[in-house]
Amino acid sequence: MRNGPALRSASLGRCFMNGRVASSIALAEGAMYDAYREWLRHAESCDGCRSAGKPSSGCETGQALWATYREARISPGRTRDGYDSRIGKRCRDPEGKIGILTDVQGGTAYLRPEHGGREWTVPADQVAEEPQQP
Repeated sequence: MRNGPALRSASLGRCFMNGRVASSIALAEGAMYDAYREWLRHAESCDGCRSAGKPSSGCETGQALWATYREARISPGRTRDGYDSRIGKRCRDPEGKIGILTDVQGGTAYLRPEHGGREWTVPADQVAEEPQQP
């Protein structure tokens, strides 16, 4: 299996010249892949992570590595045109209900309850970001 810049360039369809990245997006992708590989190396050698049903249920170290990977996945370096930076964060709708913003499409915001449940929709311009709970 190939790794390093060659793999990243193939997955992004970007041009590389003399091993240099031609796009800042590719740098963010590299950080994401590096964080995932670090978590994977840990998970393969850790009994607690190997026996867990999902990455967020592993040992404390595994959970921290998985959180680092998730943060790299949604880092500001990976933004695209029309991306709403509130996605994945706690937001309040016009009625005062708080939920996690999952998507914004065509002026409609999609929120879901913090601890699971059905999504609901509200006008995107009426959604306010809430401070994160400690």
